[in-house]
Amino acid sequence: MTVSNTPTTSGGPVAEAERLDFLDVLRGVAVLAIFIVNIKAMAQPFAYYANASLWTGEYDMTVSALQAFLVEDKWRTIFTALFGAGLALAADRAAARGVSGLGLMSRRLFLLALFGLAHLLLIWMGDILFTYALAGFVAMWFRNAGAGVLLRLGVIALLVALVWTGLFNAGPALIAEVRAEIEPMLWGSDPDVLADESALLLGGVGDHLAMRLESFTPYILLYFLAGGHWLETVGIMLFGMWAYRIGFFSFRLPVRAYVVTALAGFTLALAFDTARWMILT
Repeated sequence: MTVSNTPTTSGGPVAEAERLDFLDVLRGVAVLAIFIVNIKAMAQPFAYYANASLWTGEYDMTVSALQAFLVEDKWRTIFTALFGAGLALAADRAAARGVSGLGLMSRRLFLLALFGLAHLLLIWMGDILFTYALAGFVAMWFRNAGAGVLLRLGVIALLVALVWTGLFNAGPALIAEVRAEIEPMLWGSDPDVLADESALLLGGVGDHLAMRLESFTPYILLYFLAGGHWLETVGIMLFGMWAYRIGFFSFRLPVRAYVVTALAGFTLALAFDTARWMILT
């Protein structure tokens, strides 16, 4: 079969010759890696996702440690950055056709939001597609920005998000009333709460829908919006757009740049994850 090298002029799927295979493969690996972590919350009450000590099997803590060091937050970050890179790539292809791309991008994000919302309300409380669509509506306005601007905006967004989310997450530790309300759900400190949630998970479709509807408000309004994680997501998307602009994803940088990035990332991740693991366990 012959594949045309002419850029796609419609809003349909990208032709095979236009696809960047490396990005597709990396995106697929990232999705599967994220599933390795999320499956804990799909199979048990949410506390089992946040508190590894609830797993009592012989190798459970070892598996949880490997997940924390090798997968957790690493591949989600990569996937988020690739989402941002995709926005910049779509903007470049739209510009090559002589159009702004804003309308097409908005429609795609709107459809993604609808799909994610259905998934969030009907299937799983930890859906990220809806949140990616919301953050994408912010990030897309910087789709044509240069690498320098994207880097500065990304740094500012992540620094502000770090302070914002840190203060928000400190609430349960500093406010006794808040801690008493959410600790049983997040950390499994109350066996009755775990038993009730397990009963709902083992119940019928109606019980599952009730749980999804109940979890929607705290997840979107509190965790994602009020908790500042929307800004964190936007910041990572901006970094992905920056990495695309400088040719990081197309291997246009010297090999040394990739080696330094890998070593620095591994060292920082090891240090921070070790500290976090010691605090949580």
